[in-house]
This record gives sequence, C-alpha cells and structure tokens, in this order.
Amino acid sequence: MSHATCTHRCLPAGSRPPVLRRNLMKTAATRAQEGPGTLPGAQLAVKLTAHDSDAVDELLQSVSTLVLDCDGVLWVGDALVPGTVAALQRFRQLGKRLLFLTNNSSKSRRLYRAKFESLDIAVAPEEIVPTSYTAAAYLQSRNFKKKVYLIGTDGVGEELAAAGIEHVNWDQLVGSPTGINGAAEMQREWTAASFGRLQLDQSIGAVVVGWDPNFSYSSMCCAAACLRELPGCEFVATNLDPADNMGNGRMMPGTGCIVRAVETAAGREAVNVGKGGSWLLPFLCEQYDILPSQACIIGDRLDTDIALGRQGGLQTVLPLSGVTTPAQLLEVESAQLPHYHLATDVFQDQHLHFQIVVLDRQLFIWIGTEPACLNNLCLATPTRMDSMPAATSLLGRDADDVTSMSQRLAKRVGKSVALSVNLPSNQPEMRAFAERRLMQELRQLELVQQAAGLSVGDPGGPVAAP
Repeated sequence: MSHATCTHRCLPAGSRPPVLRRNLMKTAATRAQEGPGTLPGAQLAVKLTAHDSDAVDELLQSVSTLVLDCDGVLWVGDALVPGTVAALQRFRQLGKRLLFLTNNSSKSRRLYRAKFESLDIAVAPEEIVPTSYTAAAYLQSRNFKKKVYLIGTDGVGEELAAAGIEHVNWDQLVGSPTGINGAAEMQREWTAASFGRLQLDQSIGAVVVGWDPNFSYSSMCCAAACLRELPGCEFVATNLDPADNMGNGRMMPGTGCIVRAVETAAGREAVNVGKGGSWLLPFLCEQYDILPSQACIIGDRLDTDIALGRQGGLQTVLPLSGVTTPAQLLEVESAQLPHYHLATDVFQDQHLHFQIVVLDRQLFIWIGTEPACLNNLCLATPTRMDSMPAATSLLGRDADDVTSMSQRLAKRVGKSVALSVNLPSNQPEMRAFAERRLMQELRQLELVQQAAGLSVGDPGGPVAAP
C-alpha cells in the first residue's frame, strides 16, 4: 500500500465516522438526539459510564482496531489504572486488533514490552508504537543515510540503531578521545569563544529531539549549530507534548518544552512524528493497514490523541484519567471535542455517586460516597411555595453557605432544587471535585448553558423557586 492510497483512505480532517445504528447515552438520564449522518457528540462529547454497557458494546461493534495511548490511559506514573487488564482482555476476546501508541520516547519497543509485562499486560512487540520508533521510521521513509545528532534517551538511540542509523549525542562528543571537536572545552566552561571553536561533524544529517532529563544549554547550542550550518540537516521531534501527568497531582514538563527551545535557537520548526503532527496517521494507515472508519483511538489528551483521531476520521474516546480534566473538557470548542469521554467519578480511589432526577418544576440531586438514598431526597423535597429549598452546599462551612449552592442552581435551571450531599466534611478537596463534576453533569443534561459561576464563592442572593 502506498502513502497515496493511505491518504485517500484517511477521511478529511474534521469529518466524522459513520453514525452508529442507535443513539448513545449522553448521561444515564438522557439520550442524544442527533440528525441523520451526524455522529453523537458533534456538539457535545457523549459520556460513557460503567452503566452504559449497551452503548459501549455498540461502539466496540463498530470498530475493528483500537489505538490506545499508554500514559494516562493504561497507567498513570507507575500505577496501573484499575480495570486495565480486564478491559484489554475483553477487547482481545472480541477480536479487536490493538495498537499501543504513545508519544513517550523514553523507551524503545523492547523496553516498553518489558514494562507491559511487569504490569501483567500481554502484548506483542509489533503492537507497541512509541515515538522513539516513529522517529527512526520517519528517517527511513526519507531514505536517510547520514548520522543523527540526538537529544534524547537510549530508547530513541536503540530504535535508530535497529533501523541502521548511526547517532551521536552531546555526552559522546564531550567524551571523544581525540578532543578535536571542542565539545569537552565547551563543557568545561561555556563561553562565546569556546562555542565558536566547536567543530561540527559534517556527516550529521539530522537532529532528533526527544525527552531528555539531562538536556543542557551546551547540547542545545550544538543542535542549533547543526541545524543552521549543515546543509540539508533534518529536524525531527518525537512529540510536542508540553507536560505530562506524574500521577501525584504534579505536571512534569514534557518533550515539547525541549523542542521549542531548540526551535527558537535554530530558527526552524521541527517535523513532529508523534501524535499531534501530520506525518504519523498516514504512516500508521500504511504500516498497520488501518481503515480509519473502522478504528477508534483512546487517549487522554485533546491536542494529540483526539486531534489525531479527528484528523483522520477515527472515532475518539477520552478517558478523564490522565492530562485532560473535566473542567478543561467543558471549555474547548466543539471541533476539538472527542466523540465520547469516559466518566471516572473517582476521587483518590474513592467512588462518588451522582443521581439527578429532573421533573417539570423540580430538580433532585444526590451526591455522596454511597449510592443515592431516596429517603433523603424525599425529606429535602421543595414545594412551589419554598423560596429557599432545604439543601446543603457542597462547600458549606457556616449557616450562610448552607443553601447558597441550591439557590444558584435554582436560579440557573429555573426549577426548585433539592440538593442532598453525603460527603466527608473534613475533605474540602473531595467536595471541590464533586462540585466540578456536578457542574459537568448539569451541563451535559443541558440544564445549564454555562457551568462557570455556580461555585459557593459567587455572589448571589436567595432566589424564589418557580
């Protein structure tokens, strides 16, 4: 199959896969009503939960290939996302072909296979597609025959070697036994003069930039000199991810930070061979014989995973277990939304339960660490005569806050609101998380147009129930 054939098979950017036979559930309480030829989620991402088994089954029946991200989907940091092994086993039992596509270039395919196996995930080597491999594959597609100057780890180096491509990094230049290149002098003391004496290896024909925790100013200077001074020098980035979720609430600066530094120094833009770039999808179509209309990509980043799927007409699923948060999902334009997102409803391994009952003039809401208690809802039932429905604010700490949330909700939705909350009073972070999730649920139910402005800290007085 040629690239031209593959490009023809990949749907144009912005197009959508064929509509499923049934409309999928937007939430447990409402269904998407979509017109002919429009995929559910064209205006709003369809939420899939553990309760939506029919909807999930139908989605799986519509595809033959699942392209899965790794960090933030299968694992976060070094911790396996609960249910991962069982889900992958189910996919295989259903006869789905799996590809594990990661922008993380720190490991080779061999090293990634070892990580999969350490987490009890069965995987074949040919199913693993890290950007350490795609960087080498890109250069092979260019019939590259020269040497690479590498900013990156041994993972990229191993893949370059497997492709028969020689490479050198800054440490190797510094440790050169001849010392004639001037790198050792520059490493000892960087000055404009020492940089000026740096001798470039004329056999270098490309600079490849991946994740490198030892990235240095001197290494950047060498890369910039190669790109500015060596004729025809290629410039390749494994990805442009700005940050990655470490799994402990901290975001780690990503490869994109290093790439942008080198781009600025060199006055050139790199070719992105990872998710988010234009080269990767046609390569995947050709290399793995992927038919986009029968494929689905599952990933936690809007700017890489979801962008790749929408670029080529794949169905897209966004788990809220990695980089993208529910609040961020609410803020993006519809063209950037995934077709589906997976609800997590989990705060630090604590499952939270949401139940929303919508009546003509009343709205009942239950939020707690246990399943909904209908007795509590009944006790909180407002009437048309109530100006201030009996309720508890998620973040309430004093008498003035007890009804503030229900007042704001009543004002926004135009209904009496009975809000029953069963969350630990000594865990304000859980309460804040639950409040954000409630706003997301109400927006998906189309009960509010704008989720912002409903927090307890907002101004607003008592609102009469309709």
